[in-house]
Amino acid sequence: MERDSMEFDIVCVGGGIATLSTVLRLLKRIKQSGLSKEKPSVLIIEKSENLGNHVLSGAVVDPAPLAELLSEDERKNFPIESPVTSEGFYNLTRTDSFKLPWVPPMMHAENYPIVSLSSVTRYFGKLCESAGAEIYAGFSAARLLEENGKITGIQIGDKGLDKDGSKKTIFEAGPNVMAKVVILGEGACGKLTEKLITERNLNKGCNAQTYALGVKEVIEIPSRPEQKGSIIHTFGYPMNSSTYGGGFIYCMSDTKVAIGMVTALDYTNPTINPHDIFRLFKVHPLVREYIKDGKVSAYGAKVLPEGGFYSAPDLVTDGAIIVGDAAGLLDSLRLKGVHIAIQSGIAAGDTLFQCWEKNDYSLPMLETYSKIFQETSGWKQMHRVKNVRASFAHGMLPGIMAAGMSWITGGIL
Repeated sequence: MERDSMEFDIVCVGGGIATLSTVLRLLKRIKQSGLSKEKPSVLIIEKSENLGNHVLSGAVVDPAPLAELLSEDERKNFPIESPVTSEGFYNLTRTDSFKLPWVPPMMHAENYPIVSLSSVTRYFGKLCESAGAEIYAGFSAARLLEENGKITGIQIGDKGLDKDGSKKTIFEAGPNVMAKVVILGEGACGKLTEKLITERNLNKGCNAQTYALGVKEVIEIPSRPEQKGSIIHTFGYPMNSSTYGGGFIYCMSDTKVAIGMVTALDYTNPTINPHDIFRLFKVHPLVREYIKDGKVSAYGAKVLPEGGFYSAPDLVTDGAIIVGDAAGLLDSLRLKGVHIAIQSGIAAGDTLFQCWEKNDYSLPMLETYSKIFQETSGWKQMHRVKNVRASFAHGMLPGIMAAGMSWITGGIL
């Protein structure tokens, strides 16, 4: 089939936080360098109709990497719902709740920003466009292009196909986008990334990736300013003792509360349904108190890669690098990944700056990305909790004890 072709220096698959951070860091570094060289052409493709539509997270964000990525003015305009003003950690039973006398040190989030990650994504997108990147929303990547073992670009998905894949009268063949390097930031279970990891054996020696499903609702409530900034994390009911997961309540503003439940997908009971578990969580007395008289304004679900340190694949192959959730980069104890996605983007952006500076996008140059990322606090956090997730296979209590030991010993145990 005849296809049109476009050429860019860099093409990013997925318009999420990790890829946007990559592009923003790269273009900022180029501007700051003052070099007279022509800056690289950058394309970001996003399958949703608008940037941020397919992004979902809690989200209470560890703000450390924001200071590294954004200027002072950009941080002032960063879309925050509220800073965290109070936090609690609760064990739930069917009818009651018991607040722990302290919040575990690894769960502390005081003064962290509570955000809408969709709003943050759109904000990052505007910054990228202002810096010179192009964003094509409403387009998906169908496959990676390869020549002599090197990834050379992507094919955009065809449009105008019926449900059986047959061409309709409005059929339009997706063009090929050729690039010196492809940034894969599809999120967890991305089809191009998974295929690449398998075909190139990038997960050799790694544990199999494990996943969880997060179900979330945003609820509009009558004004309750006393709740604003409060966050709660829960364990126990409605989970059974052999299923890993927990719930959260984030009071984003006077009138908006986000609630959610994360359920590990390696459960042994085949009758477990993550959405049913979320519904039980939603009607628990503790949760009802925060959302009473409210109305659901948004809802969604997301897969989280929670295998952690031992499940992370090689991040680089010839012609492509993997960032964020697509690479399984998540703190599997706190189930936090936004800050690690930003850090992986910063590391990727710094690497691409060196490639542009030397006009060398070879595999040895791209491998700098892994070296830079492994020096970040996010990677070190993943290492510190590397043994935690596996411990929960023996039940909730052994898992909690193992989490504490892993944190205290810095990942030695």
